[in-house]
Amino acid sequence: MSKKEQIRKTKYTGVYQNLSNKTFGYRVKLGTDRATGKAITEHRRGFRTASEAHEARTSALKKKA
Repeated sequence: MSKKEQIRKTKYTGVYQNLSNKTFGYRVKLGTDRATGKAITEHRRGFRTASEAHEARTSALKKKA
């Protein structure tokens, strides 16, 4: 059985910190799949700072539009 990751929210929307290895990541909803009705999400992790993760999340949202 694996140990559950502990995460903490940051001041940036959608950005979180992994407390076990002190890295940051983001999760963003990009819309819904018309065929299945399921949400399309993108998530990335491994950023050194919260601001880096926030910039990457912002660029993912801009790329969507």
